[in-house]
Amino acid sequence: MLDYNMYDTTPEHARIYGLEAKKPLYIQLESDKQKGSGKSLLKQIDMYAESNGHDVIFGHITQHVHPSIDIIKSMINKAGFITIEGNNDFYKLIA
Repeated sequence: MLDYNMYDTTPEHARIYGLEAKKPLYIQLESDKQKGSGKSLLKQIDMYAESNGHDVIFGHITQHVHPSIDIIKSMINKAGFITIEGNNDFYKLIA
């Protein structure tokens, strides 16, 4: 399963990533120990964000992940997140 850190953050922090948000949620994906499905974790993050009034989820995949960053990017894209070309950042707008 993906290891992660999750933080309520500020609109200013979101702007650094080029996002406008009133109540952003920051996620740092740290590793994948292959102990389960990351899909479940991403659904839990979505539910948390929606139930706590967040309007955007954004974050970063660290360089020392296993399996490859490309596999994790594919997984988070399937969960509705948008990955940023050229770096390991991602985001999802919450409706």
